[in-house]
Amino acid sequence: MSKLLTAGFSRVFKKKTFYICLIIMAVNGVLNALSIYSDKALGYNSTLDSIFFEYVPFIPILMSVFCALFIGTEYSDGTMRNKIVSGHKRSTIYLSNFIICAAAGLMMFGAYFITYLGLGIPLVGFFTEAIIALVGCSAALLLAVTGIFTLIALTVKSKSASAVISIILAFTMIFVAGILYSLLQQPEYYHEYGYIGMNYQDDATSDNYEFGLHMEFNMEEMNPLDSDNNAAEPELIPNPSYISGVKRQIYQFILDFTPGGQSILISSRDVSNPLLLAGYSIIISVVTTAAGLIKFNKMNLN
Repeated sequence: MSKLLTAGFSRVFKKKTFYICLIIMAVNGVLNALSIYSDKALGYNSTLDSIFFEYVPFIPILMSVFCALFIGTEYSDGTMRNKIVSGHKRSTIYLSNFIICAAAGLMMFGAYFITYLGLGIPLVGFFTEAIIALVGCSAALLLAVTGIFTLIALTVKSKSASAVISIILAFTMIFVAGILYSLLQQPEYYHEYGYIGMNYQDDATSDNYEFGLHMEFNMEEMNPLDSDNNAAEPELIPNPSYISGVKRQIYQFILDFTPGGQSILISSRDVSNPLLLAGYSIIISVVTTAAGLIKFNKMNLN
């Protein structure tokens, strides 16, 4: 195992794909730090933790590319067959690739943390909320997506095919999760509001309007009056788009369990039970690794 890991890490630091992923994460950190500083300069109550976790949706995408290209090269170059001929066990080869890819992902995390914190702390100050739990969730998520994409890369011999499958899967998971999350954000009720009074008046001498047309809106709630001719509370209207019952529980489970859903929840800081999400990620990692080992041991690698 140690020899495989040493050779694997040596290959990682020679791969252009790895450095491209590092640059993407580093640039993302710089842009997010500048964005939060800009918001604070404009008077918004922005803190360092406001958008810290926006790196999380990048995890499935970057790992899908890296795992497919890094592991796929071993098939295209004949390295995989040479490892087996040299006497390495297939299980050791599989696990070493999983460990190397996960470690590469952690280094991508580091690239983001260094740039975001290195620039963000001097500009906007330190964190105001506890973030350790969500950082742990993102690390567990990394293991889950590494397990998935290692499985694909080691069981699909074609590098191009495994890359296409992995990338499509990564984007699909995030896209579907985004739709489900937006559906669950629908309120159960909403207030019925209206407006009356839209007054237009010419004001050719006004310095405030380039075309001399002054539009004055008089917005009022169209509420019924009570016995004292005072405006009553607006009526609560059931939202037909609200998801409830078993359907809501299923949607929430999909978000909590899948890597795409966890990416959305963590980046939005909308995680009620971090241990649950981390547990789901560990389950995915263990199951995909076990399935990959079984499949890889049965494959004909000649």
